[in-house]
Amino acid sequence: MIRYFGCCLLLSCLAHLADAQVVNWENDPIRYSKRVAKRNPVARLQAAIDAGHTQIDGDTPLERVQSLLNQLDIHTSSQVLVFSKTSLQKTQVSPQTPRAIYFNDEVFVGYVQAGVVEIAAADPDLGVVFYTLDVELAVEPDVKSAEPIRLERQANRCLGCHGAARTGGKPGFQVRSVFPSPDGKPVIRAGSSLTTHRSPLQKRWGGWYVTGQHGEQHHLGGYLLDGKRRPAVIDNRQRENQTALPSCVDASAYLAPTSDITALMVMEHQVEAYNLLTHANFVSQHLQWLAGGQDLNAAQREKIVEAVQPLVTYLRFADETPLTSPVKGAGDFTCTFTDAACSPKQRLLRQFDLETRLFKNQLSYLVNSETFANVPAVLQEVIAREIWDSVADDPDLAAAIATAGPPWLVKQRQADDVFPIPPARFERAFPD
Repeated sequence: MIRYFGCCLLLSCLAHLADAQVVNWENDPIRYSKRVAKRNPVARLQAAIDAGHTQIDGDTPLERVQSLLNQLDIHTSSQVLVFSKTSLQKTQVSPQTPRAIYFNDEVFVGYVQAGVVEIAAADPDLGVVFYTLDVELAVEPDVKSAEPIRLERQANRCLGCHGAARTGGKPGFQVRSVFPSPDGKPVIRAGSSLTTHRSPLQKRWGGWYVTGQHGEQHHLGGYLLDGKRRPAVIDNRQRENQTALPSCVDASAYLAPTSDITALMVMEHQVEAYNLLTHANFVSQHLQWLAGGQDLNAAQREKIVEAVQPLVTYLRFADETPLTSPVKGAGDFTCTFTDAACSPKQRLLRQFDLETRLFKNQLSYLVNSETFANVPAVLQEVIAREIWDSVADDPDLAAAIATAGPPWLVKQRQADDVFPIPPARFERAFPD
C-alpha cells in the first residue's frame, strides 16, 4: 500500500497586494497549526464520525470517494481532471491517469488512483484547512478496519504549496496553467500562470482536460509540449470543443465522464475569492486581538477596509475576462450548481450567463456560504458596506442582492437605510 501525506490540491489563488498588511498566522490570535478547526464542513463530518453518527463506507476506493462526496454534499458533475504532475502525488498522475477534483461552495476533494484523497475546506477561523483520507485502507473483501477511516488534518505538509508566494503567503488555493510534457511533467522553462476569472481563456487550463463547447475561443486544455520551449504560435484546435474525454483516459475509473468547462470556470472564480477573504479575515482577527476587546479605532477600521476592498472588487466580477462566444459544458454541472441553492431566491446569484460572462448577476454566490456567514462581525459589516456602496448606481442589482443575499448582508443595508429600493423594482428583480 502506498501512502502519501501531502495535500497539494492544485486549485487557485491570487498574489495579494504588495503593500498588504502582513499577519503572522502561526502566532496569536490565529495559531494556524495549533488551533483546532471546528467550523468547516470537513471538521463537522469528522466530529460526526467520531460520535458514531455516520461513516465513510464502500468496498472500493472509488466507492469511498463517492461516500465522502455524499457526506459533504458535493455532486460528481463538478468533476474536473488535471493531468500535469504538479502535486505531491505526481507519480500517480499522468495524461492517462489524471487527478480528479470535485467541489462545492466550500470544499474541494482531490482523488488520485492508488493514492490518498486530498481535501481542502474554507474555514471562517483559519482560512483554508487541509485534510487527507486514505481510501486504500481495507479494500480487500476479507480485511476489515478496526476503526472507521479518518479525515486527517494536515496542518503543515500542504503549506509548502498552499501557504507560500502563490497563495499570497497565507493558507490558500491555487489553480495553475502549465505546459506539460507528454508524460505530464510541467516544462518549467515554458512558464506557468495562476488562473482566475480575470485570466484570458487562451492562457487557461494547461495541464487540464476540458470538455464542453466554447466556439472560436482558444485555451491550453489537453495541450502537450514536445520539447523545452513553447512555440510562438500554439495550435490547440484538435483538443478544443471536446464533448468527451480523450481515449487515453479510462472514464470508468472516475465518477463522471467529463472535465466540465463551466466547472473549471466556477472553480477558478471561487478559490481566488476565498484567498482574498482569508487575507481580510486574518487582518480583521489580528486587529481585533490588538484592540484587546476594545472598539477598533479609526485607523484600525481603515486597515480592514483596505483589506476588504480587493475582495469586494473581485466578488463584483470587476475585470472579468469577457466571453466572445457562448460556453456550454459537456455535463450537467450548470443545472446541479444552480439547484444547489439553499432556497429558490438564492438561485438568483447562481444563474449562469455563459454568453458574454460567467454569471448573470455581478455579485458572487459565495456571499451566501457558511464561511462568509461565520467570519467576524466587524469584517462582515465592512464587506456589506463596501458591497452596497459598489451597487449604489445599479438599483436592479441592489434589488437582486436584497432578495437573494444572506441576512448579514441584507441587515446592513436595512441598518444604514441606504438607497431604499422601490417595491416594484424589487418585484421585477425577483418575481414570485
